[in-house]
Amino acid sequence: MFKYLNISISRARPEGQAVLTTVIFLLFVSVAMLFGFSTIALSERRSSRGEENSLRAYMLAEAGVEDVSYRIIKGKQYASPESLTLDGTTAATTIATVGSDREVVSQGNVSSRLRSVKTVLTTSSGVSFKYGTQIGDGGLVMENNSQINGSVYSNGHIVGNNTPRITGDAFAAANSTISGMIIDANARANRLEDNTVGGSATSSTVIYKGSVGVHGYADTFSGGTISGNAYYKTSVSATTTVNGARIQIAEAPANLPKLDMPISEQILDDWEREASLLGTTTPASCPYKPDDDENPTIQGVVTCDVTIEGTNVITLTGVLHVKGTLIMQNSAQLKLAPSFGNFSGVVIADNPANRAASSKVKIQNSAQILGSGQPSSYIMVVSRNNSAETGGGEDAIDIGNSSTAAIYYAPRGLISIQNNVNLKEATSWKMHLQNSAAVTYESGLADVQFSSG
Repeated sequence: MFKYLNISISRARPEGQAVLTTVIFLLFVSVAMLFGFSTIALSERRSSRGEENSLRAYMLAEAGVEDVSYRIIKGKQYASPESLTLDGTTAATTIATVGSDREVVSQGNVSSRLRSVKTVLTTSSGVSFKYGTQIGDGGLVMENNSQINGSVYSNGHIVGNNTPRITGDAFAAANSTISGMIIDANARANRLEDNTVGGSATSSTVIYKGSVGVHGYADTFSGGTISGNAYYKTSVSATTTVNGARIQIAEAPANLPKLDMPISEQILDDWEREASLLGTTTPASCPYKPDDDENPTIQGVVTCDVTIEGTNVITLTGVLHVKGTLIMQNSAQLKLAPSFGNFSGVVIADNPANRAASSKVKIQNSAQILGSGQPSSYIMVVSRNNSAETGGGEDAIDIGNSSTAAIYYAPRGLISIQNNVNLKEATSWKMHLQNSAAVTYESGLADVQFSSG
């Protein structure tokens, strides 16, 4: 008997085909995504390399400008164009003369990435006023609530009466004394007498009376109060109150050195020579009043006194040399031409034949002396009167009432400031502030660039 076997053969299920199809689909998607991400990565790499080359080109161009500018400033040899090669790449630098300026343009090329840098070199005189007020051997007198907002360095005495204040440091050189002052920061002199010092006080001889907010350093302490330590060489009197320790030192502090004026006589002479190249005005009658002109501008040399008054506005277009005395009063204005930009201008009162009684400046009432309109632009008013230095009684610069100006400079004379005047900087052989007058130092005065020299 034959038996029949019942064998059943099953076909693949539809579910298995679906899984296989899904796997293949995901494989294609993954490959596509991998290709896409790779393309993005390569694009980013190319972009990053392009930016790197662009930056290298810019730095190369900047190096080319700096190299040629340095050669021009230092008087070294240079050519136009000048080539600079760094790391296998080259910057081409060209120099063009435009008026009295030099335009230096450098182009860097790295893998066809081009970047250019341009700088303009202008002939000018740079002056640094490191202190709100700098005084020569004649010293500083401050009275009746007058104030200097900044620091003071004097080759002579600093004397105060009726609560004058210096908000920064007060330094007096050589054998000078500081007395009767309110000093918010530090004080240093040969002798300190009856001052209120917010910081530390240093004397080569004695700190006499007054108060010191931090530490005191001196040969001898005589009266007063020291909030911190008293560092002494010889003695601390029984009448001195010391809240810290009394510490003996081997040597008393040395005197400070005298400082030269920040602008040399040579620079002043150069400015006067430059004024002579701008033309000479010889008025039919003196004093000369430029506001009588249709277009009131002024520059060059004027051979006698100059008076600016009323409500007139006079524009300074170049260096002005007044061979006499400059007087400004009422609400008159002397302002620098807008073309000066960030640069400053100079007005000099100097009659070489009479520096004892002439060569003076007098600014009164609400007269204003203004820059070009830019924050770093000023007019500096200079008097070369030497009466104070030679024992006379003339004021080189007399500023009164509510007059304002940026910079006053009288290297051999007396500057007298009074009655609510508010200045930016003042430097002179001798100075007298009174009746709420104030000098407020601006940080930009540490690097003033004059459009001349």
